[in-house]
Amino acid sequence: MNPKGLLNKPDSLSVIESIYKISLGLKDNSSLIPQIIEDLKRVLNSAHKNQTSIKTVNYIERFSSKGQFKSKLWLIQKLKKIEFFELGQVFLCAGWCGTLAYLLFQEKTLKVKQIFNFDKDPLSITISEDLNRKWVKENWKFKATLKDILDLNYHSAQFNTLKKDGSSQELFVSPDTIINTSCEHIENFTNWWKKIPKGKKMILQSNNFYEDPEHINCVSSLKHFKNQAPLSQILFKGELNLGKYSRFMLIGNK
Repeated sequence: MNPKGLLNKPDSLSVIESIYKISLGLKDNSSLIPQIIEDLKRVLNSAHKNQTSIKTVNYIERFSSKGQFKSKLWLIQKLKKIEFFELGQVFLCAGWCGTLAYLLFQEKTLKVKQIFNFDKDPLSITISEDLNRKWVKENWKFKATLKDILDLNYHSAQFNTLKKDGSSQELFVSPDTIINTSCEHIENFTNWWKKIPKGKKMILQSNNFYEDPEHINCVSSLKHFKNQAPLSQILFKGELNLGKYSRFMLIGNK
């Protein structure tokens, strides 16, 4: 594998290592690898222009880890087995760099209408829009917005997002599906959970990796996670062993 055009860039070895990690994580989805490499090269080139290359490389290394990709591919694999589960209008909460959205768009059977990625980190918003540029250009089939997920109204959200020219546009969106694969990062999880209307389709992940200082809301087990996020109907519940820690997942309706 020779990602042309990166070898004369600072930190290029780190990026190549990250791409290699992605290829390992996607061994059952090898057809995606060339496109992901091209899209990551574009993200990196944008980062160099914007002088955010060091932090962007760090993000790429983190979101291309085997654990991160295995968790997302596991989610997609289980979701595809649930009959009649259409994603529709999606709110991706604390969606970071938008890699889950990128992978979801590859699966036509999941019937994604639109994905809005909400995160508090400005750089992750920039990276996620660059990574998912193809769908940003499709009338905002993907759109990232800088916003705290505790400040959203999940009945019918009213929020402002930025257009390409930097101007603000107000949107009114009612989500069909709410995805949060970063539950371990949500400090006020109970407050967030209370904001979700009953009946909403939910896809949730958390973990027991207490060693990470950013994980301020870990759960010790799947049972603990079910108690933290009680669903009225559970379509899938499971645990993925990732070596150092386990990732837990719930899919269903609140």
